[in-house]
Amino acid sequence: MNRPLIWMGLVAIVGSAGYVLYNSDGELAGHATGVNSAKVEIWNELSMFEDAYLKKWGDSFETNRPSAIDVLEAFNEVGFAVTGQGGLWRNKVPNKWLGCEGDSDTAPCQAILSHEDTFAEWDAFQQDIGTLNERKARRFLAKNKRKMLNYLATYVPKGQSNQEIESTPFFSDSIKPALDAGE
Repeated sequence: MNRPLIWMGLVAIVGSAGYVLYNSDGELAGHATGVNSAKVEIWNELSMFEDAYLKKWGDSFETNRPSAIDVLEAFNEVGFAVTGQGGLWRNKVPNKWLGCEGDSDTAPCQAILSHEDTFAEWDAFQQDIGTLNERKARRFLAKNKRKMLNYLATYVPKGQSNQEIESTPFFSDSIKPALDAGE
């Protein structure tokens, strides 16, 4: 009489385990460690930058089932475009907007230069990403979720217009005060 209940219980347990495994991309600890939520949250945030920095990722954003490596590679593309050596904050803003190539001693140029160590830390972070396999990438995302989301919120404008660049917290907190002081 108890056998049917036992079998139903076993089927429920196996079915639940299968569901968890399927939704954790093979990482059983995914739910407990926050791996899936980190991947999804960062991917959703990256999707806001598709038009500005990630056009070639359009198909991936449509399917919305990226691997952890995909999330990290997309993050790196944004990072190279924004704080990388030839990126927005190291090249376009200082050299094209502020004329730092001609005179790097101005207050706004010095304000940007004062963040070079931070930009170099992001360069190293991005290099670390390049060494990861899928399993390590999932853990890396869970461990660095807040850091990556903070980066996207602080440095990355939604587009390349002056207004979008000036609306970033990095510009508001670091460059605008130097510009205002020079007026």
